[in-house]
Amino acid sequence: EKEKVLENFRILGSLFEAKPEDFVLTQQTHSVNVRHVGREDRGKGIFRERDYTDVDALMTDEEGVILSAFSADCVPILFYDKGHRAIASCHSGWRGTKGKILRNVVEEMRKHFSSNPADILIAIGPSISKEQYIVSEDLGLSFLEDYPDLGEDSSSPIQRISKDKFQLDLWDLNRRIALDSGIREEHISISGYCTMENPELFFSHRYSQGRRGLQGAFICLQD
Repeated sequence: EKEKVLENFRILGSLFEAKPEDFVLTQQTHSVNVRHVGREDRGKGIFRERDYTDVDALMTDEEGVILSAFSADCVPILFYDKGHRAIASCHSGWRGTKGKILRNVVEEMRKHFSSNPADILIAIGPSISKEQYIVSEDLGLSFLEDYPDLGEDSSSPIQRISKDKFQLDLWDLNRRIALDSGIREEHISISGYCTMENPELFFSHRYSQGRRGLQGAFICLQD
């Protein structure tokens, strides 16, 4: 219900000492697109129409702009460059992970804000775990094509578990993408909460068979 959603944004906004009009929402389509937003974009997706589509990641270096990412098994990722006072948020499901949206965010932060990847901190939020994320053989093999140095055994984030099924570890795959993008291991934080294994805490698309809401991940620069 719209009023309940707005109340949630009021509660969240108060944690940032802000208001719902300060949020900027993604327009997620499992793309790898990143959009640079600022104070003039505040309220888009809640009180104002978005003038963009196919945006699964947002970034800014302006204070008072609350960036968002939404998920219900996919991976929400938040970025913070303390040195250049810049932030980003992104939504990375299997399509975003395969397309390496995380790498796109780091590259866009480097281009727009002169961010050094070695200075960026990232947080990988609650999402589906490897143990619960079973996918088709075609998808598993397509990921192996992207990571030819990885095997299919239990130590791999792309593990074959039967003749026609794989398990995917989106947490570890995004960790590897972060490392390949120049982010330091010690700057990567992984929540470790599986949305499917904790339905009392999180919405899970797979657990609920599509009857669910959304988690939100948010980040904001403050003075």
